[in-house]
Amino acid sequence: SNTVPAAASAVAGLVVETDPPDAQLLIDGRLVKPGGQAPYETDRLEADVAHVVVARKDGFREASATVT
Repeated sequence: SNTVPAAASAVAGLVVETDPPDAQLLIDGRLVKPGGQAPYETDRLEADVAHVVVARKDGFREASATVT
C-alpha cells in the first residue's frame, strides 16, 4: 500500500495589544507575555483551530476571546 505523507500544519499569525499594555497574556492556557509594554506577536499558531486568548492584570477584570 502507498503511504501518503502527512501534510504540515498550516500556521497563522496573531498580534495582540492589551490595555493596560503591561497585562499578562495567555494563549490556550500558556503564558506567552508575562508583562512589559510591547504588544505580543506570533506567527506560529495552528491555523483553522480555535485558540483562547486571555489578558489579565491585578486590579483589572480578566478579558478573554476565542480566535480562529
